[in-house]
Amino acid sequence: MELTDRWAILYYTWSSDRAREEFRTEFPLLSLVRGRNTLKLIEYARSLSTDERQRLAIALVKRFNERAMGLKGDFLSQDEQSLIQEYLDYDVRLTEAGKRRLLPFASDAERRISELLQSGNAQKGKPSLIRSGVSKQLGQMLGPPTSKPSGTQSFVVEAPGWRLRTTIDYGGSHGQITYAHTITSTAASRRPLQPPIHLCGCMGVAGQTSWDLYTLDETDEIANSICTVISWFVKEWRTLTGSLGNKPNGE
Repeated sequence: MELTDRWAILYYTWSSDRAREEFRTEFPLLSLVRGRNTLKLIEYARSLSTDERQRLAIALVKRFNERAMGLKGDFLSQDEQSLIQEYLDYDVRLTEAGKRRLLPFASDAERRISELLQSGNAQKGKPSLIRSGVSKQLGQMLGPPTSKPSGTQSFVVEAPGWRLRTTIDYGGSHGQITYAHTITSTAASRRPLQPPIHLCGCMGVAGQTSWDLYTLDETDEIANSICTVISWFVKEWRTLTGSLGNKPNGE
């Protein structure tokens, strides 16, 4: 089996296991990500039964791993498709004319944070201050970052045969902070194993992991949250690539 196929199956299996555990343990990682999508997912999932919550966890992972499903012979059942659609429609309402309308807030948590900022009782957080905290913490673990004028910084770590690059973008127009990991082999001219990896992606929640709902008073808390989420995968990736072996060119 080709390396990319083996990786797709490995990543799909790993993501499924991590998602089940995350949903079972009340979202210890996702709750650190202060953004519309994560706050929506947590509020919706907590309205479900334990069984429904676990089925949703697996369904969400499946929708982001079509290739691996094909290789394994898995598929999205009608029940899983319905669970996913109900989640996606949680912040959507139909107008009298039958048109879909996105609600201003996807969850009560988003509404509370937004109203606090709009009232003037709290100031919007500054990505530049959060960046300083993240640089210090991750720098101690991963080494000094490489920064770019565009507002991004990257950290690189290696394991036998493999390289992990973590890129954090602080340049969102509305204060969004996003990040992603890419894994490549240390052999020349090797493409990344798959599209960028991030928490909301591996859990099937959203196409990016974004912090955009935070106040100035929460600067240290948000910096700590970003470092915790990134550190989690930095610890996991060595086990994942170790399962592929340290000779990426060999099958």
